[in-house]
Amino acid sequence: MADEEVIRRRLLIDGDGTGDDRRLNLLLKSILKYCNSPDDTPEEKQVNVDRMLLQLTQCEHAFEKSRLQLVMSTVSLRTIVLAKHETQPEARERRMSVLSMCNH
Repeated sequence: MADEEVIRRRLLIDGDGTGDDRRLNLLLKSILKYCNSPDDTPEEKQVNVDRMLLQLTQCEHAFEKSRLQLVMSTVSLRTIVLAKHETQPEARERRMSVLSMCNH
């Protein structure tokens, strides 16, 4: 696999650099470790389950944070576009009046 393909795939997984791919990889490793450790004591199993639940909670939190940031960015973009459309006619009129004053 070419370096560009690896980079492209990593960007698809973790495009904004929040470490989501790392969190998911750690959770996957914990799950695999838990499944492949039949000799663990009940206490060790509980510690592993608690660790996996914590990792899952971190993943969910990161997802929700990213989702809310997307909503906030979308609302901000709409506000900017509306403000631009509202101020364009005024700016055009002022520009024309300044140009007409310069031409006289």
